[in-house]
Amino acid sequence: MNALQNLKIGTRLVGAFVIVTLITLAIGLLGLGKTAQISHMLEQMYDDGLVPAVAVGKAHMQAIHAHRALYELVGDGYEEDMKRFKADYLKNEASMKKLLEKARQADLSEKVKQLTGKFDALWADYRKESDHAMELAFADKPTEAGALYSRDVSKRFKAVDDLLSEIVEATAAHAQTAHDNSSSEVADVRNLIIAAIVLAMAASIGLGVINTRSITRPIAE
Repeated sequence: MNALQNLKIGTRLVGAFVIVTLITLAIGLLGLGKTAQISHMLEQMYDDGLVPAVAVGKAHMQAIHAHRALYELVGDGYEEDMKRFKADYLKNEASMKKLLEKARQADLSEKVKQLTGKFDALWADYRKESDHAMELAFADKPTEAGALYSRDVSKRFKAVDDLLSEIVEATAAHAQTAHDNSSSEVADVRNLIIAAIVLAMAASIGLGVINTRSITRPIAE
């Protein structure tokens, strides 16, 4: 305290101001750093959670549309209509594969990676039976085509449909985990900044009290 009293009043006030400024600057830098960290986590949650979840959901719908087009093709009997349904089938299949590839580019969980790894083989089996059913339909063999569709094609698609449903659930769970982690990080950052502000206020008040006493005490004496 004696050393502080030996300083000029102006020096004390400037020193206290500098300390408070440095504390404020530290809080600001801390806030900026944590804001950037949260922003990065939100981007990851979007890119690796929401985007693949939406893409897989849309891919599932495209697979269903493709299977529906095949059903219409097998049951139609008119060549022009069958050509249109085949074009729809191929278009839906291409869209499905594109969406799944988009989902695979994200940083997926191990479970999602394992499930998507099984999809190609199941779809290849389904496509093989589908091509056979289309060949029979275009060869004017509706009875055989319908029987194959009901027996083997539908069985193969059920396996595809079940797997895609499981992938959708797994990607949604992955997105939820990313969201929970981000929420937890935001809460931690908020608590840290609140604590820093409280400490800064306490330090400012303490410096004010010390400076005031160092000025008023010599006057009182």
